[in-house]
Amino acid sequence: MDDRTWNDPSVQRIRRVVVALGADLTDQVVFIGGSIAPLLHTSALFDAPRPTKDLVPAGDHLGSSGQEWDRIAVEHRVAADLRDGIAAWHADAPTFLCLKWAAYNDRGNNDPHTSNDLQDIIALIAARDSLVEEAEASGIVACSFIATQAAKIVGRADFDDLLAGHLHNSQDPYQVHQLVSAQLTRLSTTRSHS
Repeated sequence: MDDRTWNDPSVQRIRRVVVALGADLTDQVVFIGGSIAPLLHTSALFDAPRPTKDLVPAGDHLGSSGQEWDRIAVEHRVAADLRDGIAAWHADAPTFLCLKWAAYNDRGNNDPHTSNDLQDIIALIAARDSLVEEAEASGIVACSFIATQAAKIVGRADFDDLLAGHLHNSQDPYQVHQLVSAQLTRLSTTRSHS
């Protein structure tokens, strides 16, 4: 983990929760909220991911979201090394994308221009070069859902305005807009390889 990711307040929050839970409980928790976004970004196209306190444990327990995506997040979890022998499980990038799109459909679909979930989706697409290939390898359920959701966004009459509004804080808004537009178009036609 690079210093930029390490110093992100969301990553520090995850680390504090993991330390408080202890090793035995931490191994039973998969984090799925917006706080894991910095752990998934592989390119620094933004000064920082959107600050959030959205740290949610996935699974079949009190406090879980109860969505099918919880189960998929547990199945497709990846580990984050939080330094000093501390690690945490979190959703992989395609599952995070599905979780965010499910949240967007549930709570942000009426105003996509101000949706934090859509902002997180667009930021991940911008900041993770391998996302299309990961989506194709994620399994038919996730890949199909991602393709359907991406096609809905790409098909919007205000698609360019929507991207511009969510990418204004990127380091090079024009370049990142072009990248995200191309990646969303690719995601809208992805097919599972598994």
